[in-house]
Amino acid sequence: GPYTIKLGNYFCFDQPGSLQEHIIGDMGVSTTTFTLLYSVFSWSNIVVNLLGGYLVDRYLGIRLGSIICCCFTVLGQFLLGVGAYVNQFWVMLFARFVFSLGSDNLTLIGYMRAIQWFPESELNFVFGMQLSVNRFGSTISFIAMEPLYNYVNQYITAYKCLGVVFMSVAALPAMDLILAIVLALLDTRAQRLLDTKSGQRERNPNDKIKFKDIVQFKLDYWLLVWVIVFNYSAVFPFISLGIPFYKRKFGFSGSEANVINSSIYFISIFASPVMGFIIGRVGHNLLFVTLSVLLTAISHAILGFTFVNPWVSIVLMGIAYSIFACIVWTVISFIVPKNTLGTAFGISQALINLILGLIDLAVGYIIDNKVTIILMLVLLIYDHKKGDVLDKRRVHQ
Repeated sequence: GPYTIKLGNYFCFDQPGSLQEHIIGDMGVSTTTFTLLYSVFSWSNIVVNLLGGYLVDRYLGIRLGSIICCCFTVLGQFLLGVGAYVNQFWVMLFARFVFSLGSDNLTLIGYMRAIQWFPESELNFVFGMQLSVNRFGSTISFIAMEPLYNYVNQYITAYKCLGVVFMSVAALPAMDLILAIVLALLDTRAQRLLDTKSGQRERNPNDKIKFKDIVQFKLDYWLLVWVIVFNYSAVFPFISLGIPFYKRKFGFSGSEANVINSSIYFISIFASPVMGFIIGRVGHNLLFVTLSVLLTAISHAILGFTFVNPWVSIVLMGIAYSIFACIVWTVISFIVPKNTLGTAFGISQALINLILGLIDLAVGYIIDNKVTIILMLVLLIYDHKKGDVLDKRRVHQ
C-alpha cells in the first residue's frame, strides 16, 4: 500500500519523455516547446510544493491530502490526452499544471507516511523500497509507451493517436486514487485500535506547524537541500531529454534509446532496496551521499567526453542515484521537527523544481539552436591541434 500508491503518478510523469519525438513530429512543435511539458510542471511546483507541504502539515493531514492529490493526477493525465487529441498544445500545458498540483505533493506525503509508520532504523530501506516502486513506474513508462503508441497508430494516426494513448493510461493514477482511499480507511481504523506513539500518529492541535518553525530550520537542513537540488539537476534533465543523445552519438534506434534511457530507473528498482538495507545497517549516511555524487560526476564525464559503451556510465549513474535517494530524504527527517516534515520536504521539492525548470528550458534551447555552433567550436579546436588543416588559407595554384 504505502509503496505502490505513487506507481501511476510516476508512470504518467515520464510519459512525455518516452514519446518525445512523436509529440514533436505529430504536433509540429520544437524541442524547446516540448520541454515546456516538463518546465510547466517544475515551475508550478515551486509554489505548489511550498503550499502543499504546509497545508498537509497544518490542515489536511496525510489521509485526506493523499486522496486530493490523486484526484489532481487523474484529472491532469486525462486532460493531457484531451489536449493531444484536439491538437492544442496549450491544453496539454494546462494539463501538466493540473497534474503538478498532485504529483510532487503525493511524493512528499509518501515520505511523511513512511516516517509515521516505520522506526528510524528502517527508514533507509523503506525509502529504498518507495524509490524502487516509483522507478518501476517510470521504467515501464519508457518501455511500454512506444509499443502502445505503435499499436494505436495502426487505427488512429498523428496527434489523435497521442491523445488516445495519453487518455487510456489515466487508468493508472485512478488506481492510485483507489489505493489512497483504502489506505486512509485502514489507517483510520488502525488509529482507533492502537495506542498512539508520541510524534508518530495524529498530533495534538497545539503541535501543528507555525511560521516561526520554518525560519528556525538549521544550516544542516539548508545545506542538504542544496546538495539534493544540484545532484538531481545532473540526473533528471538528462533522462527527460536523453533519447536523442543516444541516437545521435551512439547510433541507437528509437527502442534501443528508450531502453538505455530508462535503465537508470530500472537499475534503481533493484539497487535501491539493497543499498537502503546496507546503509541502514552500516550507517555513515553522508559518506555514502558523497560517494553517490562522485559516481554521478564520473558517469557524466564518461558519457560526454568518450565513446566508451554508454552502459558503463548508465550502471554507475543508476547505482549512484539509488544510494542518494534512499539517504537524503531519511536524513531530512532526522534534522527537522516532526510537525514540520511536510513543509521541509515541500521546500526541498520546490527548489528542485525551480532549478530543473531552468535547466529543461536551457537544454531544449541548446538542442534547437546551438548544436551547430557547439560542433563548429569543437571542430575548430580539433583542427587547430592538427595544424589548421581545414582552416588555413588556400593558395591558388
